[in-house]
Amino acid sequence: MKASLKSVVALSALSAVAIAPLVLSAGAAYADTGAYIGGGASYGFDDGDEDDVSGNIQGNLPVLNGKVSVRGAVLYSEDNSAIVPMATYNVRINNRINGYVGGGYSLVQEEGEQTSVGVQDAPVAVVGVEGRVTDDIVGYADTKIGINAGETDNTVFGVHAGVGLRLR
Repeated sequence: MKASLKSVVALSALSAVAIAPLVLSAGAAYADTGAYIGGGASYGFDDGDEDDVSGNIQGNLPVLNGKVSVRGAVLYSEDNSAIVPMATYNVRINNRINGYVGGGYSLVQEEGEQTSVGVQDAPVAVVGVEGRVTDDIVGYADTKIGINAGETDNTVFGVHAGVGLRLR
């Protein structure tokens, strides 16, 4: 599992480097994905044996002309759940797709039981993409990184993806 954790760290670092020019460039602030709420699947893992396959409910509310979003996620499994409020900076990739980067805090329902962002309340960093599939449907995928959120205060990574319904 240590090898896969190193791979995830490397992939996250490469993703951050790849999106940095987009964050720093001028241009339209965001693609028109609008506010949405959706659901999907999650997979969380740390360097132990506590991998977690679960579900997510996620929402997005763009503010400040879409440059910033207030987001929320409920990450749930059979054993536990976490609520993750977040704020993100949105970067337009094209007229249908945004990239986003930001942070928040995970509030774990039952400390000690695994979620896709860890076993305890902790700060969370997020990097993701979202895009309009149709005028009413949005797809999203992101990585949430629970900082010092694991059993031994290690970092926990969760990958989340789903589809949402635009709120008009």
